Amino acid sequence: MKSNKASAVLAVLMYSQGLLGFAAVAAVLMKQPEPAQARKGSISISVVESAPKMARVAG
Repeated sequence: MKSNKASAVLAVLMYSQGLLGFAAVAAVLMKQPEPAQARKGSISISVVESAPKMARVAG
């Protein structure tokens, strides 16, 4: 009888862990990206694209 209870408890714990994992993945996927101006240390795409051109001119 104890093994049946232990199996049931283990099954419930594993099921709840799976639900929490699914919720965590869903939360990450549903997160809206922050605007580029609000982030610190970010580089705009135009700067990255123009970097090789500036390197050729400087070098």
